[in-house]
Amino acid sequence: MKYSIKGILLIGILSISIESMAQSDNYDWSFKLGSTIFSNIVNTGTTYGWYGNAMGPEFFLEIGYNNYILNTSLRYFNNPTKKNLPYDNTYYYLPEGANINMVFWNIGLSYEKEIIKRLFFEPNVGFLRNFISSNIIGFDGKEFDIKDLSGLTLGVNIIQYIKFTDGYYLGLYVSGNYNFINYRKLNYYLNNNSFGYAIGCILKFTDIKKKKPVKWIPVEADMLFIPLK
Repeated sequence: MKYSIKGILLIGILSISIESMAQSDNYDWSFKLGSTIFSNIVNTGTTYGWYGNAMGPEFFLEIGYNNYILNTSLRYFNNPTKKNLPYDNTYYYLPEGANINMVFWNIGLSYEKEIIKRLFFEPNVGFLRNFISSNIIGFDGKEFDIKDLSGLTLGVNIIQYIKFTDGYYLGLYVSGNYNFINYRKLNYYLNNNSFGYAIGCILKFTDIKKKKPVKWIPVEADMLFIPLK
């Protein structure tokens, strides 16, 4: 893949030996569920001229061990096309006003680092699949088949949690990501890649590791002064 070197470099950065620990709360495993209706895709150039920008829902889940996280997400966008688009050097075109659905499915890895109490910075890298469908009907009366696209996504989440009780948290997240998508597979003159951002809510569940209490050790008065040898 054209951008695999960037992905390898980022994975290397995420794998730097940093002490893996949840600083404010003591746990090993975590499970997160999040969603929003404010997930956005921002296109540029000729891709914007054809599809524009869009907003839609996002759903994701994460499973983590200490600070290392496996995550997956779905984002859905629907926009009417703004102009006719010749399709993939064929005699067909995607007509103006057609409803084009894009479902972004991502699976990736991330690392969370606490900045201040329960405020986390979470860089991530992942594989992205863009499933494309439409209401366009072909000559055979069936839905016109549009190619799905694949690529790499790089991003970061910033999450602030509020603790309800031991092991249960509610958070507000802000995310940004850059998607390396080859839109030129649809038409050579489209601009590749897009930027995405979202604001939403997240629930976090963890196992609980009780910290061992630290007790004062009584000291005899004559032990407070130790003679030098």
